[in-house]
Amino acid sequence: MDDAWERSIPLFLIDKLELNNIFYDFNKSRINRFNQVSIGCRNSNYIVETNNGKYLLRICPSNSNGYKNEIAVCNGLNKLVNIPELLYIKEYKGRHCLIYDYIESLSLQKLL
Repeated sequence: MDDAWERSIPLFLIDKLELNNIFYDFNKSRINRFNQVSIGCRNSNYIVETNNGKYLLRICPSNSNGYKNEIAVCNGLNKLVNIPELLYIKEYKGRHCLIYDYIESLSLQKLL
């Protein structure tokens, strides 16, 4: 089974210039490198390495309010379990971008 089997919405492709704009607004950082994460159903996920650290960027589909549920879950669970901290939210090209602290890990899919 490949990583893209569960996608219901195509990946939102973003380039380094666009990422630099988002991350400069977040914490004045510059992009060193970034990788698409192919696992996911609706959001487009990227691991982004900057001069200020490593982050997970989640780009939500346009016209979706699902990010609000994600924020509520993060706020409710962040003191109970070790989850990445939601650091920043920005609307970009009609989509909500959520920047999380990156926690080095393996997906369950890779472990199986």
